[in-house]
Amino acid sequence: MTPEQASARRERSDRVHALITALRALRQQHPTDAPEFQREVSRHLSALAAYSSLWRLEDFPIPDGQRWGVYQLHEEADGSLGLYASAARAGHAQPPHNHTTWACIAGVSGIERNRFYQREEAGHRPGPARLIRSGTQDIGAGGTCFLLADDIHDIEVMPPGDAMHLHLYGQGLPHLHQRLRFDLALERCEYFPAFTGIPVFDLTP
Repeated sequence: MTPEQASARRERSDRVHALITALRALRQQHPTDAPEFQREVSRHLSALAAYSSLWRLEDFPIPDGQRWGVYQLHEEADGSLGLYASAARAGHAQPPHNHTTWACIAGVSGIERNRFYQREEAGHRPGPARLIRSGTQDIGAGGTCFLLADDIHDIEVMPPGDAMHLHLYGQGLPHLHQRLRFDLALERCEYFPAFTGIPVFDLTP
């Protein structure tokens, strides 16, 4: 390991620790649906993403034959505050889905296009589901997006280049078993299987 790599490793560890410390305090100060909470979470995550040298795509390789690689940077002992580095190739996409917990995305490099939807039918269970497009946001370097538990969006990494984003969830991805995935053509939704087996990125300084 070169001195530059060792320095980046220490800085990455320190800055992730500082973010988590700030988030723990914010959870004590504000309910998660409060504008103050959303604003401060977005600000802190954007500040972490701004240190682009800590989030180089070559340090978070996308597995061969895949278009997306995600690495866990932190999760509390109770499964909360799941923080991830998400690297994706141009063209990678996820269908419309909710999260059942709050979520925040911050851009490091590349463009992740988010399309937002409203569900016509009430409820939180699988079945008929007609979605109405309600907006679009491209998240690049310096951009953020905050979503509440019932918000619905899809994502697509736009060409020409690959993208790196930081994703933060109120509960870690392996614990989200009730998320819904929506099929626009069939106008139905089903449970979105939880992501498991996510590699843990070594943040040891």
